[in-house]
Amino acid sequence: MNVVIPLLTGIISFIFAVTVLDQYFARRRAYQLVWAVGLFMYCISAGKYSGFTGFRWYTGSAGYRRSPGKRPSQTAAAFSAG
Repeated sequence: MNVVIPLLTGIISFIFAVTVLDQYFARRRAYQLVWAVGLFMYCISAGKYSGFTGFRWYTGSAGYRRSPGKRPSQTAAAFSAG
């Protein structure tokens, strides 16, 4: 379920973004372009989220990989030492 809902919202927002972009090309209103860009960004983020949760690409709450059992400061020191 953690994959299905973001995937569906990404697909729906992509369809809506294409519709709004088509309206922009027909009417040339600036706010429609802004909405289309925002919807495309949401579509990308929802797709990436469903990909990360679906394929277990998630690396942890810190957002980076670290060695098991080591504190983040130890990992940073190990990377800087070479």
